[in-house]
Amino acid sequence: MNARQGQRMGEPGDEGAQGGGGDARHMKPSGGEGSGASARRFLLGLLGAASFWAVAAACSGGVKVDEGNAFPCDLTQSEDVRDTACPPAWRCGIDSRCHEAKEESVTQSSEPTFEATRRYPVLLEGDARLVASDARGGQAVVGYADGGAFLSNGRVVRSLTVEPPTLTPGQLAFTGTRVAVVSQRSAVSGENALRLGRLDETRPQVAVLTVDPTVVTTRVRALRVAPGRLERGLLAVLLDTLGAGEVAPDTGTFTPYPGALRALPDAGVEVCGAAPLPPCPPDVLLLPYLDVRPVPASVFTKDAGTGPDALPVVVTPEYFFWRAPASVPGGKDTWKVLNPEDPISAGGAPSPTTAERAPVWSLRHNETAEVWALRRPLEGRHVLGTWVLRRSGGEPRLERAWADCTPCGTGRLVAFTPVSDGALGVEVLCESAQAGRRTFARVVGSSVVNPSDACLTQPLEAPVDFAELSSDSTTGTRLARAGAVDDSLGSGALLGGEHGQVWRGRTLSTLRPLYLDRVPQSVAPLGSGLLALTRDYLSLEVPDSKLPARVGLSVTASSAEADGGVLEQPALGGLVEGSAGWLVLESGQVAKVNTEGATSDVSLGSTYGPQLLAPSGAPTSGPFLGQGVTAEGGGSLVIAANDQLYSLEGISPTTEPGQLPGVLPRLTPDPGFPVRSLARDRTVSLTGATPQRVRGWVATGRSLFEYAQSKEGRWSLTPLPLGDAEPVKVWSREGAGVGYGRVGLRDGVVLRLPEGLPLTKPLPAEGRAVDYASLAGWPVALTETDVYAATARGTRADGQAGLLQWMPLPRPAGLTNEALLGARIFVVKHDSDEVLYLFIRTGFVYQLGKGRL
Repeated sequence: MNARQGQRMGEPGDEGAQGGGGDARHMKPSGGEGSGASARRFLLGLLGAASFWAVAAACSGGVKVDEGNAFPCDLTQSEDVRDTACPPAWRCGIDSRCHEAKEESVTQSSEPTFEATRRYPVLLEGDARLVASDARGGQAVVGYADGGAFLSNGRVVRSLTVEPPTLTPGQLAFTGTRVAVVSQRSAVSGENALRLGRLDETRPQVAVLTVDPTVVTTRVRALRVAPGRLERGLLAVLLDTLGAGEVAPDTGTFTPYPGALRALPDAGVEVCGAAPLPPCPPDVLLLPYLDVRPVPASVFTKDAGTGPDALPVVVTPEYFFWRAPASVPGGKDTWKVLNPEDPISAGGAPSPTTAERAPVWSLRHNETAEVWALRRPLEGRHVLGTWVLRRSGGEPRLERAWADCTPCGTGRLVAFTPVSDGALGVEVLCESAQAGRRTFARVVGSSVVNPSDACLTQPLEAPVDFAELSSDSTTGTRLARAGAVDDSLGSGALLGGEHGQVWRGRTLSTLRPLYLDRVPQSVAPLGSGLLALTRDYLSLEVPDSKLPARVGLSVTASSAEADGGVLEQPALGGLVEGSAGWLVLESGQVAKVNTEGATSDVSLGSTYGPQLLAPSGAPTSGPFLGQGVTAEGGGSLVIAANDQLYSLEGISPTTEPGQLPGVLPRLTPDPGFPVRSLARDRTVSLTGATPQRVRGWVATGRSLFEYAQSKEGRWSLTPLPLGDAEPVKVWSREGAGVGYGRVGLRDGVVLRLPEGLPLTKPLPAEGRAVDYASLAGWPVALTETDVYAATARGTRADGQAGLLQWMPLPRPAGLTNEALLGARIFVVKHDSDEVLYLFIRTGFVYQLGKGRL
């Protein structure tokens, strides 16, 4: 029964009221039966009145003469009109009912200051023109389209200065302590030149690459290297003329490979060429070298200690050859064929070997050199051959794993990495020849009669945003830039992006950025900097000011040692905000970030809590959100996993996962609808004087609830009014020892909880909020095109303060509407200040404002 129905029951003119009062025309004479009937009517009238007040008191809202009533109101009307249907000091709520607007004990802080500046990255921000990996030092060189170049190890970065300054590198490759530098091609002759240099890293902010004046060779197509001890690595050079050779890193001497390598019927090799080799017979054509891949000598020989550290494998139109060292019987730099009975074309149409198509040829292998893959051109397509190296008994041989096939259709095979993690295959990154749209998959076999037919593939989840791979837009097709993929090393992957991203990994699927390259799931303070969590890694600011320039949030791998010494990466679910480093893995395992010692060593340590379980007893699934409260004795965590809420208290961490009993959910707010946002009243504690131990708010895509645990341990869930509105985010507002709830709706209206009273007007121009934050108590909203703060307040017609109004914040310079797609805002507390940050999909971080608590 509503309040107005209760009021109408006792209005004058009601038939029951008239009968109870009596009418002179129907009165009986006094005494006898008439007197008894009158008494009965009087008693019935008293009972009727008592029943009315009892029912009225039981009705929702009731009749509150002194307090007011929850009358209906129309929230769609203007702010000045809709509250006129409510008693004084009451306001129209989201459910179109009047609610008492009790004064909150929290005081509003002074208005924040807003100024848009980019915090990260500081240096690495441009379009990568070339990338080169220093396998020996775990570093990478990045050269940008604007001419700048930098050397970074993923934590710090040095500006790379080249001496002489007139030399602009077009290609770089590291071999031992030497660096091979190929100049950019002349606009007139089209030629370039190879020189050797040394890298001086003793200066704090700058790395100097001093290049020797002596030209080693010219017209260089590509560099190939294999690391070695000191100067014992191998540097191979592919030439525009389709010749090839090696450069001695210590002397800079270039030695060409034989002019021809011909496989003989007995698996031998006929070698000829320039002196000191025997001259080639007239019927032998000079053979083009299509690729060279230096590999560690241990791949082919067990006794490589006294010989060279690396040996070359060369690719000719039909055969692979390797050069055997003296430690191999019949060796002494003897060339041997690896596929004597199975030519590369397998008896089909041979691939073109012209200088124009030569860059398509590329030979790569996995980390152990057990699986190899060859990309070659054929009939306008990129064909992929997959080979396995057999070393048991006799000479090493490359055997085809399955028939050659085409993994990318009519598109381009941009990058590929052979793998053998249980089952062999080749991870491939393809792009369409016209639009440059990129796809990622794994080749697992083929069932073809023609190499131009499609491979058997399995789609893979991209570890990074491959759409951000550096592209050459001069042709209007946005195809991947040639220098954006480092092909100097035969295994592993190093790629450069359009906005400063640098990705490296053992394979394409294990690529990780050097610095934050995406919008994080959670953000927390770490010293004076930030700690950001994504699904694949943690990233943080290196705080040591003694190190060279901090350019961004450095990525720290969330790695754990697996069987065989291989590092595996557990996927991360989310941080537990307000806790001492607790987080949830994507598996539902609760774990803790190791922050002991220097904050630059933050990683996923060996500290674990319990496993979160679904009601069935199986591990739960995400998305994950968490809110923690620290206290003496361990504090407590409230975690949302999918559509369920969990509570953890006084965790006794273990060094291995799975050692604690699993935890089942306490509440399921909206079955089948995952929790979208979770907040907690931090003024309520396990040991405090409040009537509750835990209290907070939770929102799904359609519903809003208050959750609580009483001092007796009982859990409760109270639905809160929403009307037809869609909740986006909930948060808490605390002050004077009392906590209040807030919820931001899709249209920009922020409600006070639990009453559901509007605190702000809707966003202008029918904007749609995609994220919210609270900066020192002031609401901030992110739409797909702008960031707003509700800091302006109007005045109602009755002279009272009106609702907060949204005002657009200054936009960072150069930030487009497209860049805001998928962005998020976070507020992080540093000492007594709160700072508002904007994270966009490229990993750029902007500081938008600051407020003091």
